[in-house]
Amino acid sequence: MDESGHLVIDSTGIKVFGESEWLETKYGKQYKRKAWRKLHFGINSKGFIVSRIMTTHLTDDRSCLDAHLKQADVTKVKELIADAG
Repeated sequence: MDESGHLVIDSTGIKVFGESEWLETKYGKQYKRKAWRKLHFGINSKGFIVSRIMTTHLTDDRSCLDAHLKQADVTKVKELIADAG
């Protein structure tokens, strides 16, 4: 259990390569459908990743807060740092 209570939450976009990229390579055509996901990280005061959540590209960091706290097993939050992304 991490009792330090410091948690930094941020996310990054990840492009998922799938069938459309293979078709582009094979036939040289551009396909409109591109798949993006978001990987949200929770990092403690020691710099360790204590939570991670994969979502659609439309999910912001704030909506994942409860899941991050549960995964990180933080009992009391002294300081939380996150942006709107």
